[in-house]
Amino acid sequence: MAKILVVEDLPPMLRMLVRVLKSHGYETVTAENGVEAISQAENEKPDLIVLDMILPLQNGYAVCRTLRSHPELHRVPILMVSAWTRTKVGDDPMGPDLHLAKPFHNDDLLEHIDYLLKSGRSEPPPEQNPAAGS
Repeated sequence: MAKILVVEDLPPMLRMLVRVLKSHGYETVTAENGVEAISQAENEKPDLIVLDMILPLQNGYAVCRTLRSHPELHRVPILMVSAWTRTKVGDDPMGPDLHLAKPFHNDDLLEHIDYLLKSGRSEPPPEQNPAAGS
């Protein structure tokens, strides 16, 4: 069973996401702000992260960049969810793997999650010290 960290600051949305994921057999852990998201990711080692873009304390992109630079978490797939329809996922290796615009259908959420869990993240580990070896 895959463990999914759900990061969402709006309680009704968080409850809905957890309910949908649990009903499809996923284990869930939650966080309601960016700082808590990083802590939960470090402690729980999720298989995937569903990350809201607009969060208290640190926004989703800051959280994403922190996780991408983490030696144990850089390969965890991240699905960014946002009400901002202009948000795009580019080729930034420090960014999310996929984006899902709110509002979304539960089937779309589950398809994105299934895809990310099957495909994984193939980014190489971050360089811890670029000066090393030069």
